[in-house]
Amino acid sequence: MSILSLNATCGTTATLIYANRSSVAEVFIHNHSGGAIQVGGAGVTTANGLQINNNSTATVRIYAGDSLYAVTASGTATIDLLITAPNP
Repeated sequence: MSILSLNATCGTTATLIYANRSSVAEVFIHNHSGGAIQVGGAGVTTANGLQINNNSTATVRIYAGDSLYAVTASGTATIDLLITAPNP
């Protein structure tokens, strides 16, 4: 099992924050942007994503070939990611 830690930034259009190349990965997403973000697939919007409020953390499991995108309602958001997977 490997651990990967990284930062990502998103704006008002869906931005790729992690592309999984492992069979399965647990992605811990911490939002410290000052406002809410939404995460989901390539078509994520502020109306249809999984909302993560400021100073909150969510965990998602994604599988081989899947990608995770993020978006915010205004400005830019900084996101911390911690990924655990056999080969992140």
